[in-house]
Amino acid sequence: MGVDEKEHFSTSDKFTLFQNYPNPFTVSTIIPYTIKERGDVFIRVTNLTGRVVYEENLGRKSEGKHFFNFKTIRKNLSSGIYFYTVGLDKEFLIRKMVYLKNKTFH
Repeated sequence: MGVDEKEHFSTSDKFTLFQNYPNPFTVSTIIPYTIKERGDVFIRVTNLTGRVVYEENLGRKSEGKHFFNFKTIRKNLSSGIYFYTVGLDKEFLIRKMVYLKNKTFH
């Protein structure tokens, strides 16, 4: 039995957003996306209540595959489910990720 590919990415006419990895993650996770035409890209991370916990304009990107390294350091996040939104110009796609706070004490 194969895995349904719809579980691994979302797509629009302009770009494809892939599932972050690793997922769940503790310190950082890679968010891969492919854009089909040059455009302005942004990323936003929200919690379950819709509160924005991170947002960045990534600037103008050329067509091709790109990777964003989301790091939790200094973001004061709680363990839980978050949603990441990647947008190209006025289109955007959303995926779910799970953060497990590292409970190691130094």
